[in-house]
Amino acid sequence: MMDTWTLQMGYPVLNITDSGNGKFKVSQERFLYDRNANVTSKYKSKFNYKWVVPFTYFTNDSAGQTLLNMTSVEIAWDGSGWIKGNAGQTGFYRINYEQKQWDQLTNQLENDHEKFEVTDRAGLIDDAFNLGQPTHWPGVIMSQEICNFAKKKMTWRAGYIKYTVPLNITKYLANEDEYVPWAAIDNNIEFIASIVPQSSPASKYLEKYLHHQVKSQYQKLGFEDTGSFLEKTKRNLVLSIMCSAGEPSCLRNASDYFKKWMEGPDQNPVPANFRSLVYFYVNLAVHETNWDYILKKFGGGFFSIRNVIFGVTSGFATEFELQELQEFNNKYTAGSGARAQQQAAERVMANVQWRKDNEEDVGNWLKDFLKLITYRLIREHFSGFGHFSLTYFRVEMFSGYQFATVLNNVCKLISGKGDGS
Repeated sequence: MMDTWTLQMGYPVLNITDSGNGKFKVSQERFLYDRNANVTSKYKSKFNYKWVVPFTYFTNDSAGQTLLNMTSVEIAWDGSGWIKGNAGQTGFYRINYEQKQWDQLTNQLENDHEKFEVTDRAGLIDDAFNLGQPTHWPGVIMSQEICNFAKKKMTWRAGYIKYTVPLNITKYLANEDEYVPWAAIDNNIEFIASIVPQSSPASKYLEKYLHHQVKSQYQKLGFEDTGSFLEKTKRNLVLSIMCSAGEPSCLRNASDYFKKWMEGPDQNPVPANFRSLVYFYVNLAVHETNWDYILKKFGGGFFSIRNVIFGVTSGFATEFELQELQEFNNKYTAGSGARAQQQAAERVMANVQWRKDNEEDVGNWLKDFLKLITYRLIREHFSGFGHFSLTYFRVEMFSGYQFATVLNNVCKLISGKGDGS
C-alpha cells in the first residue's frame, strides 16, 4: 500500500459518481493543475499513477469507509441529501463530485454550515477552488513551461469543474467565524481580487461581495496587531481580503504603515504580521523613487527583495503591466533576487491568461449573487409591512422615494460603507 505513496509523485483526485440502483462509484485519477498537460516524461511510475486509498466519507445521516485499491470501488448510498468524501480531511487526496452533489453541499453550508466540522468546511473550499484553479503561485510555473503555454495557448486551470462551483461554496462565508475555512479561501478569492482591473464590472461586483462576506470579521478584529497568535493570523488574512476589496480604511492603514516605514524604517518597522500586506499595496503608488529606495534598503538580498517583488507584482494582470515589469527587470539587477524577478514575470503571464478564461463568468456570477443578497435584505427590511413584489429592484407598494431610501441603506450594508441606519 505505502509503495504507491512513496515511490511515485503526486496524489489522486477521487471522483464520486452515481451508478444507479443505490450505488455510487468512487474512481481515481492523478490530480494535475493543468489537466491538459502532456504527462509523458522520464518520470514513469510502475503503478501508473494509481494509489491504494483508504477512503472515508459521511452523509447527512450515515458514515462509512472502504479501501480503494488502485482502480475504483462502489459504495451503497441512496443518493438522498449530500455526501462528503475524505471525512475530517485526514486523507491526502482531493474529492470531486457530480454537479448535483456540489449543489447539495453548497445548500447545506448555507442552511447550517456547522453540520460540517471546521476541517471539512475548509476541505470543501480548498478542493473546489483547486479543481477549477489555474496555477498562479510563484515558482510553480517555470520559464520553459510558460513558453510552451504561450505557443500552444493552453489554459492554466485544473479544469475538473466550472469556476462557478467554488464561488457557490463561498456563499455561506458571511457566517463563518473559524480561521481555517478563511485560510482556505484566502489565496483563491484574494487572487481574483488582485488581478481583475478596478475599472471592470467584475471588480466592482467583487468589492461589494467581499465587503458583504468579510465585514463582520473586519469589524471584530480591527487593524491593531494585538491578541492571541490565532487572532493575529486571522486578522492578517481578513485585512488582506478587505484591502483587496478596496476598503478605504484598510488601504489607508496599509499606506500609513508604508509611509512611516519609508520615513524611518528603524523607528517605524512594519509589524511582521502586516509586512506582506503592506508590500502588496505598495503597487497602488509604485514609482521609481520607491523602487530605488527599496532596492537600496534591501541591497538585492534574496529573501527580502523576493517578498517585495512578489507582493508588488502579484496583482499585475494586463499586457501593459507585464511590459512594465519586463522593463523594470531589464533596468534593475536585483542580485540574488533575479530569480524572483523571472518568476514574477511568469506569474503575470499566467494572470493575463486567467483573465481571458474566467473574468466574464466570474463577473456574471457575482452580479447575480449581489442581486439575490439585495433582494433578501430588502425583503427583511419590509418584513413587517406585508406583501411586496420585487422585480429588478421594483417595489410596487412603496413610492419611488421610499424605495430609493431603503435601497440606499441596503447598498451601504452590502458595500460595508455604512450601518444602514
